[in-house]
Amino acid sequence: TFRTLGQLPKVEAAPIELAEVIEELRLDPAVAEHLRLLPPGAPITVRADKLLLKRVLANLVENALHAGQEAGRAGAVEIAWRRQGKVVTITVDDHGRGVAAADRERIFEPYVTTKATGTGLGLAIAKKLALEHGGDLTVADDPAPTGGARFIITLPDAPEISDVSTPPRASKAVPEPPLAEARPTEPTEPTASTASTASTEAPASTEATASTEARGAPKPTDDGA
Repeated sequence: TFRTLGQLPKVEAAPIELAEVIEELRLDPAVAEHLRLLPPGAPITVRADKLLLKRVLANLVENALHAGQEAGRAGAVEIAWRRQGKVVTITVDDHGRGVAAADRERIFEPYVTTKATGTGLGLAIAKKLALEHGGDLTVADDPAPTGGARFIITLPDAPEISDVSTPPRASKAVPEPPLAEARPTEPTEPTASTASTASTEAPASTEATASTEARGAPKPTDDGA
């Protein structure tokens, strides 16, 4: 239990299921039989410090029980929570006499209380923690449906955990292999068989030409005088 505002730890907010925190209030046997929970149709996730948010709710429930007892009206403390736009609201309704308009701001100041007994720190601590969560704690102008006061906690909404998807990883570009350079064709030297064929064919061609020329040449005539 935090006895002074200066002893409050730092808020370490994370996405949490709101119903899980509220259900844990029933772990206190003195409170369990006096609670009536009114959950929404779908789960709600908020960004909050689970331990400190539970402290806020516990302070409000304790305050609500005392208010009903002092008014002589026994009845369950009703807790409901809903999503409204980008915020989540938690209402805590009691069976007390309500809060006068002149006291709706003062009751959140340290050491100010309208109860016969109490330190006057419970609501001040709850207000400070709600503000440090990025929300607020107020008293409704109109009475609650139970006939007593309605305290309203507002908290920042958070995306559903299951809706948060991991962005796809960028695929690394695989460089294409460089094209093979065309290598110039080197002239090949004649082999031994090629040289032999060339030397053999050359004389044959020469002999054939000489033979042809010999046949075509006229024979010399004997012009003897």
